[in-house]
Amino acid sequence: MKLLHASLFVSALAGVSGCPTRSKYDQLPVVRITSPRADTYTSGTVTITASIDPDLDLPIVLRLDDVGIIKTLASPSESYAWNTMGVPEGAHTLVAEVAFSSGPATSTPVIINVDRTPPTVTLSPTPGSTKVILRSPIKASFSEPVVLSRPAGETFSLSVLGAAVPTAVTFDAQNQTATIAIADLSSISLPAAFTATIEPTIADRAGNLLVPPIGTWFWSVPDWITFPPLESGYRPVLAIGSDLLPVLAWALLTNVDGIPNYQLQVAKYDGFGWTQLGPPSSNINSAGNGMDVWLDAGNRPLVIWRERPVDFQVAAWAGTSWDTSFPPVSAALGADSDAGAAMLRLDGSGRPTVMWLEQAPSSRNDAILARWNGQEWDRGFDPIEVPAFIGFLGFDMIAGENPIVSWSFPAGTGHVSVWSGTSWTPAPDVPGMTEPFMALDSAHGPMVVVSSQPGTLLVQRLVNGSSWQLLPAANVPPQVRYPRIAAGPDGLPVVAYYDAQTRAVGMARWTGQRWDTRAVGFGSNAVDETPQLIVDRQGTAWIGWRGSQLNVWMSNY
Repeated sequence: MKLLHASLFVSALAGVSGCPTRSKYDQLPVVRITSPRADTYTSGTVTITASIDPDLDLPIVLRLDDVGIIKTLASPSESYAWNTMGVPEGAHTLVAEVAFSSGPATSTPVIINVDRTPPTVTLSPTPGSTKVILRSPIKASFSEPVVLSRPAGETFSLSVLGAAVPTAVTFDAQNQTATIAIADLSSISLPAAFTATIEPTIADRAGNLLVPPIGTWFWSVPDWITFPPLESGYRPVLAIGSDLLPVLAWALLTNVDGIPNYQLQVAKYDGFGWTQLGPPSSNINSAGNGMDVWLDAGNRPLVIWRERPVDFQVAAWAGTSWDTSFPPVSAALGADSDAGAAMLRLDGSGRPTVMWLEQAPSSRNDAILARWNGQEWDRGFDPIEVPAFIGFLGFDMIAGENPIVSWSFPAGTGHVSVWSGTSWTPAPDVPGMTEPFMALDSAHGPMVVVSSQPGTLLVQRLVNGSSWQLLPAANVPPQVRYPRIAAGPDGLPVVAYYDAQTRAVGMARWTGQRWDTRAVGFGSNAVDETPQLIVDRQGTAWIGWRGSQLNVWMSNY
C-alpha cells in the first residue's frame, strides 16, 4: 500500500473531468522515462517504463514524436514492450505525460533510434591492391559506429603467408574507423603479401551484425615502388608533397655555340606519369649557378634560380603557369661578387626563406639568408662567413622562426649555427662530418651524419645546443660516400649514401633500437654523387639519384 501525504490525496480526489488537481501553489510532479535511456538504438522491441515523483499511482501516457499515443500505462508499475518493426527507421522522440487539472506534467524527451540496416565496411588498402606503401594506414571504415563483442586485438588480425603479424588496433572517437598498426615494420620481410581478417562479431548500436566483406582482404607490398625515369639531367632536387607525390627539379644541359648551359626544369608526378611544368625562366642558364625546389601547403612547387648576374629569382607554380611576381633577391657583397648555390625552404608559417653563397672580390665568402615577409625580402640575418666557396651542395638550411645552417669545411669538419633571433650561435664543431646535411629529431634539434671510418656511419644529435650525442653506429659497405640524412614525423633518422664499389645507392633506417640496413645496393650505375633523400609525412623514405636517367624510388624498408 502506497503511503502518500494528505495534501496529495486531497489533490487527487478533487479532480475535474477525471484529472487529478494540484494546488496552484504546489509544483507539478516530475515524470521520468526510466527505460530506455537517452539515445537508445534498437532494431526490434524496446521495453518502456516511467516513474512519477512523488510516487503517485496514476496513468502515464506515452507519446511518440509529439503526435501519437503508443500506449497508456495504467500506473508506474506497468511496462510496455514496444515493437518497432512497423516504425520507419530513424530517430524518434518519446515522452511520458501525466494529466493534471492545472496542466500536464511531461518528461524529458528520450530519443530512440530505430535501425534495421546492418553496417557495412570499406577496407584500405583495397583488397587485391599491389604496390601498396608499407606505412600506409590499414583501416576498416564502417558505415556507422560499431560495437565489438570481443577486444579489438581479437577482432582484427594480420598475417603474412599465414604467420601472424603483431599489431595494435585503435578506433577513432566515433567508434567508426579501426586502424591496424604493425608493431615492428622492420620485422617484415619484403616483398610481402598481407592478409587481414575481421571476426563476424561486429554489430552496430542497434545490434545488427556487420555485413562481411566479400572475399579475402589481401594486398601486396614490394620492397621498392619505382617511378618512370626522367630524361638525363644534372643536379636533381627531389621534393615530396603531403599528397605523397614527388616533384623533381633538375638542370637540363644544352649547348649554344659550343657553350654549355643549364636550364631549370620541373616535373610533378600526378599519379599516372610525370607532368612537365616547363622552365620558370627563358634564361637558358637558369640552373647554371645552382637552384632549388620546395613545396607549399597546397603541394605547389616554388623554385629559386640565379637569373641575372648576381640576382636570384623565386617563382611559384600557379596551377597552369609560373608566378614570377616575387621581386629579385639581390646579392649582398656587391655587383662584382660571385653568387650561386641558391637554396629555398618554407618555414612553419609558409614564408619562403632563401640562402645562397657569395664570394666577394676580396675573397671573403659568405652564406646569405633572406626571408619573405609578404612584401619584401627581409635581410635581417647576419651573413655567415665561411672559409671558401664550398659549392652547390656545400651547405644545408632548416627554415623556422630561428633558422639552422650547416656546412662542411675543411673536408671532415662540420659546422652548425642556430639563429638566436639577433645573431648566429655556433654549435661545437663536428669531426668526421663530410657532408653538410641536417635533419630534425623529435625535440626539433638538428642531427648530422658522420663517416669517421670505412664501413660505419654515425648520427649525432645536438642536445641543448651545446653538445653532440652519438647514436649507435650503422654498419654500411666500406666504400660508402656522400652520406645524407633525413627524418620523418617521428624524428628518427634515415641515411642514404653512394657505394663507390658497386656504383649503387644504399639506405639505413634507425628504428629507435637498431639500424635497419636491408636497403643495400639498389639503383645500379649511379653517378658518383650525393643521392636525394626525403622522408614523407607517413615516414616513408624516398630516394632520388642520377644514372643514365633521373630516378625516383620510394622505399618500403
